[in-house]
Amino acid sequence: MKLLISALLLLFACITEAKKIVTLDSPEYPPYTSEEMESEGFITQIIIETFKQVGYEARIQYFPWARIVKRVEEGKVMGVTNIWQRVERMNWVIYSDPMPGSELVFYKLKSKDISFKGSYRKLRSYTIGTGTSYANPPAFDAVKDTLNVKFNSEDIKNLKMLSGGRLDLVIFDKYLAAYLMKKHMPEALEKLDFINYPLSIEQSRLGISKKTENANQIIVDFNRGLAQLKREGRVRAILKAHSMPVAKD
Repeated sequence: MKLLISALLLLFACITEAKKIVTLDSPEYPPYTSEEMESEGFITQIIIETFKQVGYEARIQYFPWARIVKRVEEGKVMGVTNIWQRVERMNWVIYSDPMPGSELVFYKLKSKDISFKGSYRKLRSYTIGTGTSYANPPAFDAVKDTLNVKFNSEDIKNLKMLSGGRLDLVIFDKYLAAYLMKKHMPEALEKLDFINYPLSIEQSRLGISKKTENANQIIVDFNRGLAQLKREGRVRAILKAHSMPVAKD
């Protein structure tokens, strides 16, 4: 009996030691990541399943973006679930391979005849809204000081100002705007629409803090698991389950 108990205790100790935990901060960015959604959004589901594939357990908590950046920079959390790749962020984070991403567009009132084909300088007569937390399209950032830009910290406020005619254009993720309108402003679905010209395509990535022990190995393992999920068609299945578009092979 003592031998059996010793063996069980040894087995339990081995299992506990082998269990690798990754703590991640996440922004509220539906339908990509959100506590309010089934499986916490499709990017969250992909991340959790990817880590599980390679022997990790991902534990996720939600904070405002500015707080996430500070926590990841300081190494107070191991990483962030959904981050867009920017050169300046490489000082404090290691990026994973890309996951399905965001399409940034201009939203406007359907009643306003505004066109856009890539020239931001032609928009000088309009008032443009954007967020204070997330990264804007690089081409927009290069000329924003020459434009009439209003910054808001809340995504929903930008939509309300646009719907009320206080903004002419708002930079928004196509699917985030649709989600927010459907949930909080259903009347706006008939008033607002996006200009079908992408400002930028932003690939979603896992980011691991450079201050995290074995950060490079975590990324290597995650990329291996993500590749396996893609090969098995699991990523496509997750996108379909969340009613998201699936790229043609």
